[in-house]
Amino acid sequence: MENIEKKYAKSKIIFTFVSFLALIVGVLIGTSIVNSKNNRGNDKIDEIYELLKNEWLFGEDYDDLEIYLTDLAIKGMSDGNKDPYTFYTSTYDAQNLTIDYRGIGISHAYYGGNRIIATVFKESPADKEGLKEGDIITGLYETLDDDTLNFIEFSSLSSQETVDAFNNYEDDIVKMHIKRGEQEMDVSVEKDYYTQHAIQDVQIIEGNETIVMVEIQNFMDSRLIYDLEKILDEVIENNGVIDRLILDLRNNGGGRTDLASSLASLFVPQDSIIVKYQTKNKLEVEYNYRKPRYENTVKKINFLQNNQTASASEMVILALKDNMPEKVDVIGTYSYGKGIRQKVLTLSDGSAIRYTDAYVLSPKGNSIHGTGIKPTIEIEYDYNLQQYYGEIGFVTKEYKEKILRQINGVLNMEYTSYEEALEHFLTDLPYSQFNYEVGRILQQMAYDMYLMAMGNATEIALEA
Repeated sequence: MENIEKKYAKSKIIFTFVSFLALIVGVLIGTSIVNSKNNRGNDKIDEIYELLKNEWLFGEDYDDLEIYLTDLAIKGMSDGNKDPYTFYTSTYDAQNLTIDYRGIGISHAYYGGNRIIATVFKESPADKEGLKEGDIITGLYETLDDDTLNFIEFSSLSSQETVDAFNNYEDDIVKMHIKRGEQEMDVSVEKDYYTQHAIQDVQIIEGNETIVMVEIQNFMDSRLIYDLEKILDEVIENNGVIDRLILDLRNNGGGRTDLASSLASLFVPQDSIIVKYQTKNKLEVEYNYRKPRYENTVKKINFLQNNQTASASEMVILALKDNMPEKVDVIGTYSYGKGIRQKVLTLSDGSAIRYTDAYVLSPKGNSIHGTGIKPTIEIEYDYNLQQYYGEIGFVTKEYKEKILRQINGVLNMEYTSYEEALEHFLTDLPYSQFNYEVGRILQQMAYDMYLMAMGNATEIALEA
């Protein structure tokens, strides 16, 4: 009996040992399989990397082939996906997350064969030389190798070629021919460093009501909150209250979400939600923990927005619109609809990747990504009109329908026949010149209508 018990105990030890050994082997095999699956992508990248590094015929064309191939692989991962906002650059500066630039300090748009100055940045070289928004640039003077000047006339170029003329302009002094109303002049502006501060323009109207209109062009300037508080505090000190604050966020593409949160916290009630972030794994909620600085001194807030109002700008509008609907009006067209949060990672070699890590939701949990913010007072304007006219040829039925609607708008008519409407519009202009001559006339009219819509929105904001 004792021998049987010893044999049983011995066999039990052997069974336990074998079971334990089998468990370890199973774990090792399982881990190997998982790692094998996880490394399949890495192995593939490594194989192609080594292949191109060692055998690619054109590898010698690159000074540092290994860095080039690495950057190419990263660009493929960051650029070749459904998110257009995630991208990699070989330097941090190339991410264009700065407000400091070297140039003359203007933005410009296509205008019926010429360029029109859309913005003159405050304290820039162009501002100091007296250039104004609405000035029409008809061409540039470039210095040739023999030091003579060659005039690049924009009317002989396509829309893209006028852009290229600016981008490829190498002279330190930019020489332009300008039309300002009936006046024409040559203007020279020397390139220099300037800062695109967030607050570009301030208008204060004091009378029966105290109205303050502040144009905010970006959410990248760390001085934004300080500068805004300084403006509002001075007006309140003089008048007691601000009856209507107009924040003009048209063409503001956004920037830092922390600046957007700080701006919203000046107005939204304490302990209310400023924004929600829906990340891959959780929901983050940001509250206003501070007492709002202007809770009782700013009675009404109007936002001006358009289809270029995006990102952090939209975040501010949503925060105030959801928390204080009775005090807030949003005037203009639908906003851009960039309802995502992005982060930037700078790598050890100085390169950087900007990636999307969360959806931005309104305090009520709504997403505007891809749709934009619906204005409470809508200004009707078809921004696409500016894009359809110019150098496109107008050959499709879709374009003809758009042109027909535009001609009817210009002539205040109700034509249903494209040919009849075109004949009326052209009058003495030969049909063969339609693609460029009429296209440019219509594009210029479309931009004028855009400026009119911008002005109408401003007037409504002053009264609403």
